[in-house]
Amino acid sequence: MAEKERKVAATRDFSSLKWGHLPLSVFKNERLSALEIIVKFLKEDIGLTHKEVSEIIGRHIGAVAITYSNAKKKFSGKLDVSDGEQIPVSIFLNRKLSVLENLALYLSDKFTVNQISELLMKNPQTIYTVLRRARNKNGE
Repeated sequence: MAEKERKVAATRDFSSLKWGHLPLSVFKNERLSALEIIVKFLKEDIGLTHKEVSEIIGRHIGAVAITYSNAKKKFSGKLDVSDGEQIPVSIFLNRKLSVLENLALYLSDKFTVNQISELLMKNPQTIYTVLRRARNKNGE
């Protein structure tokens, strides 16, 4: 994605749109990475195109296409969309942090490390490390 397109995507307000949030439950998947989950959800459950997904998450369209292809190979089933807790899509536009770092940092305002590890089906030490790196990158 060109720098100009990335800046336009970063300034778009997705909060008022129906799909401006992801159910937290979609991340309860051990087979897929956080980015693969987001792309798969936006493509399959919301019905967006690769281009629309790339604009929303601030990633190049080619990267979105490859990520979606990999996600389909790893997990052909439907994602769990049962949870009422919602994650704003806009948090993933911060390219300074990884997708998992953005997600863990957002959740750390509401949940403990152990709770986050259960919600995301990750080892607590992994979440601790991810949060430490995210905070270091943010200068906290």
